[in-house]
Amino acid sequence: MSERASDQPAAKRSSPSGSDVDQRWARVDRFSSRIFWWTTVSIVLFVGLYLVGQHLVFHVDHGGYTNKTNQVGFVVHAVTGSLYFFLGLVQFHAPTRQAYPAFHRAAGWLYTIFSVIAAAGVVVILVGGSMAGESAILASALYLPTWIVLQWLAIRAIQVGDVALHRRHQLRAFAIACSVMLMRPVAGFIIAFTVENPDELVHPGEALKTALWFVFSLTVAFTEAFLVWEDRAVEKVVVVPSSDKSVAVVPLSHVVAPGTIASVLVPPARGVKSVVMTELTQRTVRAVLTLADGPYLVAPGQHVAVTATQPGSLIDTSLTREYSPVTHPARALSHHEIELIIRLVPGGAMSARWRAPEQWTWSITFVPVVPNCTMQRVIAAKNAPVMLVSLGTGATPFVNVIRALAAESRRVHVVQVHRAIEDMFWTADEWEAMGVDEQLVTSEQRIGRISAQDLVEKVREVDGKGKPEVAGWRVLVSGPQQAARELTLATRKALGWDEHRIAAVGVDDR
Repeated sequence: MSERASDQPAAKRSSPSGSDVDQRWARVDRFSSRIFWWTTVSIVLFVGLYLVGQHLVFHVDHGGYTNKTNQVGFVVHAVTGSLYFFLGLVQFHAPTRQAYPAFHRAAGWLYTIFSVIAAAGVVVILVGGSMAGESAILASALYLPTWIVLQWLAIRAIQVGDVALHRRHQLRAFAIACSVMLMRPVAGFIIAFTVENPDELVHPGEALKTALWFVFSLTVAFTEAFLVWEDRAVEKVVVVPSSDKSVAVVPLSHVVAPGTIASVLVPPARGVKSVVMTELTQRTVRAVLTLADGPYLVAPGQHVAVTATQPGSLIDTSLTREYSPVTHPARALSHHEIELIIRLVPGGAMSARWRAPEQWTWSITFVPVVPNCTMQRVIAAKNAPVMLVSLGTGATPFVNVIRALAAESRRVHVVQVHRAIEDMFWTADEWEAMGVDEQLVTSEQRIGRISAQDLVEKVREVDGKGKPEVAGWRVLVSGPQQAARELTLATRKALGWDEHRIAAVGVDDR
């Protein structure tokens, strides 16, 4: 690629300006944050005042748990349900999730176990008799299986790396669980506004029958409305071939029916009929996998889950890893190919399979792009110049981002950082071969490490003014999760930017 940026004018596209995109997503972000803290306060009050205060401290008798069966069921449900609520808050707290991924995964299993035990407690309550009577049985028959199935779907989604679908299903399940907290206040309002004679208060169970259905239905509708609003905050795009190696950026809604964008089920795996390997360096290879069942669309920010299974084995030998494809859109549509750049790890289980691909049966699952994908937001912020910092094979998520930005004549500078000179595998010729116009994108390669101060100086150097804020630069960092995050946070602090201007991206961003 050339060391000079293009002077061509930016192409026009019917997407909102960068500031509009940031503002729209900031509104979603602020609303999400307020809902999270409102839910936190509600859970603390519910557990503290209702479960602990009334039942354990003051022993208030509601007349609802009249035998040992439903009393035991209530205790099991209340204790494990409370732990489920508090673990859920931890799971949905983004800073904790991002800073401690291992803890997030461990807590996720406890979260799932407590949810199953809490559900069993509900069944025991129903066997002993619930205050809401037949309404509780009908509601539990509908919503309890839905709650469990949503969490099962969330687990299936994360097994193939679909973080977006995992989050959506967990959010739906947690919202249904949280509706239990609202039933009591709503029942109280029903009693207060429907009883004419205060001396003739109806049994709380009668009010709960109405509150139960109203709150469950309202919660489901509210959650789905929020997910639709979140989906529409940033217009997702795909990259399609226009002529020869040229590409064009097209809104996803123009080529895919709206109902298929936000799937409920985990996307099915697609078979692979051939795998061709090419060595780039001693530690890096290019893998070209040809699908057995037709073309697909290339989307910036997209990644795939590749599974290798030993044919004819009686035991489960499948192993799955996630990668960001670098496929040119024309090859995806005409040859049904998926091109990957893979770093081989000494002693790595998947690396051993890549070294002998003919011994394994391969399949691929396409993971949809999340609504808040940082790479899609950068593309939507038209006219803003972009710096892409890749640490090692962290360059792979950027390939189709670069194609999209170059197609719109955006100013782009790529900084590739390698641990050693023998790790350098993408030269100017390689970029050009992938369909990137070298007149539109500048690049440089570094050996060793890059510090936050190095990155700050590079932004100012490329900008040429010493004031990067004036030009509206966006900086994306991709690479090993911890290294990319640390570099991003330190640089963000040094420049005084927010997460809209500089962010860590990659598989963990999705």
